[in-house]
Amino acid sequence: MVYSFVLRTIEEMKRLAFGDTGRMWRLVSVLWFLGGFVVNGKEVAWVIKVYTSSVGNAGTDANVRIVLYGNEGTSQSFLLDNRENNFEQGKLDTFEVVTADIGELCQVEISHNNAGSKPGWKLDKIVIWPKHYSNDRYSFLCYCWLARDEGDGRIDRTISATKKCKEELNTKRRGIMEQRARLTSNGKEFQSSERSAFEKQQAGVDVNRLLGEHRE
Repeated sequence: MVYSFVLRTIEEMKRLAFGDTGRMWRLVSVLWFLGGFVVNGKEVAWVIKVYTSSVGNAGTDANVRIVLYGNEGTSQSFLLDNRENNFEQGKLDTFEVVTADIGELCQVEISHNNAGSKPGWKLDKIVIWPKHYSNDRYSFLCYCWLARDEGDGRIDRTISATKKCKEELNTKRRGIMEQRARLTSNGKEFQSSERSAFEKQQAGVDVNRLLGEHRE
């Protein structure tokens, strides 16, 4: 579906190349937004489970949105609404969204618009996985309020996955390898300086021995 739309859009751009430039640039912006889908031709359906706390007045009437951050890209902002009475106290809500292939999940940004008669919301956690790869589950622990009149007053949270994504792991591995390299290098320098001092000492001994033999 995405490809056929893109092809039609390209044809429309060709037709408008020397005509309505305003309309042409609007089409360009649409193509840019869909770029993640077009580059690798892969879409990923995600299952999102949101756990609202069971403490008193934890539920919200506000509109809740989520953004997924992967090690290969970022999703658009999605309104979480499955036409049920979502985000009630102690409730588990399930949603599905489709994104370009953004790789492994690293973080999510969850927020609401502070609307409704009871907008304050206490979120326990979010669990997300690719719909067709249910073994790859990502947990995002919050256990705090998104409320103007509770906690720190914030209504948005950026939460890292409990399982580190490849980008973070690779960074840590690089740091460890660099540290090992520095230690190895320092060890070699230390051994070299020790060897140099020892060689100088030995050279002095040899010179003294030769001088002694010459005097005799």
